[in-house]
This record gives sequence, C-alpha cells and structure tokens, in this order.
Amino acid sequence: IASVNGQAVRTLPEIRAALDAGNATVGLSVVDVNSGQTRNWFVHPHVLVERANRTQMQWDPSQRPMLFAILIADTNDATIGGGVTRSVEDVAKQLRRRIVEQHLELTMLQGDDCTPEKIVRTLALIPSSPLDSVLVYYFGHGAYDPRYEVGDPSRGHFLDLGAKDLLRSTVWNYMQAAPAKLRLLVTDACNVESSADPDVKFMFEMRVKQVAVTGATNLEWLLLGHQGELDLSAASRGEYAW
Repeated sequence: IASVNGQAVRTLPEIRAALDAGNATVGLSVVDVNSGQTRNWFVHPHVLVERANRTQMQWDPSQRPMLFAILIADTNDATIGGGVTRSVEDVAKQLRRRIVEQHLELTMLQGDDCTPEKIVRTLALIPSSPLDSVLVYYFGHGAYDPRYEVGDPSRGHFLDLGAKDLLRSTVWNYMQAAPAKLRLLVTDACNVESSADPDVKFMFEMRVKQVAVTGATNLEWLLLGHQGELDLSAASRGEYAW
C-alpha cells in the first residue's frame, strides 16, 4: 500500500492512522511488488478500520480462550541443530512477548525430549476446551513415504526424527482429538521422498480446561480469536525446506 486517500504511507501505524481518519470511501494506491504496476482500489472504510483496530477488541466475558502451544525442535541434529535452536527460540520469544502469561501454556520439546514417544505423550494430554486454540510447530527434518499416502491429505509426510519417525497424520489426529476452536499445525521441514519407520499409533483421550481472557494483542487475536484448522508445511511434495 503506497497511499491512502492520496496520502503517502510507509508504515503500518501510518496506514492505520490514515484509515481511521477517513469518513467516506477509502482510496488505496497499491503497488504490485512483482510487476511494479500501481492499482487504485476503493473500499468502504469500516471494513479496513475494523481490521486495523482489531487489537482494541475485548473478549466476550462468556468466552475464556487459552492457547496451548507445543514447539517441537530437533536441536540435537548434527546438520541443522544450530538453525533449529535459533528458530524455536525466536518463535517462543514472540509467543511469550505477545500473549499474556495467564492465557498461554507453552511446551517446548527439544534435545532429548524430541522423540516420537514424548511428542505423542504431550499431544495426548493437551488439557484444552472447545473455547481454546492449539498450535503445534515443528522444526527439523522431514520427508514423505508413498507407502503411507492413502487416506492422508499430506500424502505420507512425516517428521524425520532419526532412529524413529512420526507421521504427520498421527500428529494431526491427536490435534483433532483435542477439543479446540482453532487448530494449527506448522512444520518447518523438507518434504522429499524417503522411507519412514513410524512405530507410534494414535489413541483417543478426552481433556477439558478453561481460563479467563480480558484483552487481545495482535497475536492473541490471531491465535485465540478465530476458529478453524490450519495444516501448513514449509515444503510441497518433493521440495527441500532448508
């Protein structure tokens, strides 16, 4: 976005201020970063203002969402362990900084704790309620095995954890068993063909927990103010992620 109602803008605060100042149809000048072409858009202001001011919104008193974030990092890996360590620390820092402590339950599985058994044990005991959000973020090696693609939307994608592997579908099944209004699975891993050796199966359990929330930052509103599901991989089939 290059300008709002003819006023040049360079930062997000400037865009928000310009949107809030508008009282009629808003004219946006938008530059396509690929082609360099400029297009003019005209939008009703209340939609943009509502989005720009989403951090000011208050939670419904009857709702008490909690974010259960599980960060899985293969920090012991000899080739990518250093990069994985920096990545997981950065994500953890952002979660702690932007989501207040009483609304965040952060679990980090790294080093010797990054095993299929400990991952599944943690996923099986997520004490979430239907009002909560669940985020599982994996940093490490990954691949796909065509033998496991039948009935699997990820077509056999798995977390390559060295001696034993963990199918992405197993992780997703555990997440779907946990009561939640929003589930997000993100894997920062490759997706090239290999052979998986999974030995952990899915088992269903029930869990319930509720907490109170009084306000929302950007990240809180993103991870606690919506409902749905997201299964995101850093690489398409046959691609490297690192």
